[in-house]
Amino acid sequence: RFLAMFSNRAWFSTVRDYGDWWAVRDSAVMTVVADDATMRRLQLTVNGTIAGLTLQLPAGWHYQSGLTGTTQQDTNLIAGEFTRTAELLFSVDVQGTP
Repeated sequence: RFLAMFSNRAWFSTVRDYGDWWAVRDSAVMTVVADDATMRRLQLTVNGTIAGLTLQLPAGWHYQSGLTGTTQQDTNLIAGEFTRTAELLFSVDVQGTP
């Protein structure tokens, strides 16, 4: 009953799954490409499959497209599931954005 009560609010798995997730997370490499003054492409590469990779974005970055299930709240982005590579597109506020 305890698991059923929290199943929609918490993640449950095995220690092995948790360790596997962290191994893939630790392999993450990010590359930012500035297409112009108002757009950025974030290229992600990992050694496996991962869901829920959380990134803290610079202020003024706004997620546009690239990966199903990706959500942004303020400067936090939670990436949807991907295998090996993903490319995310962002619009950026021009003032003070690297």
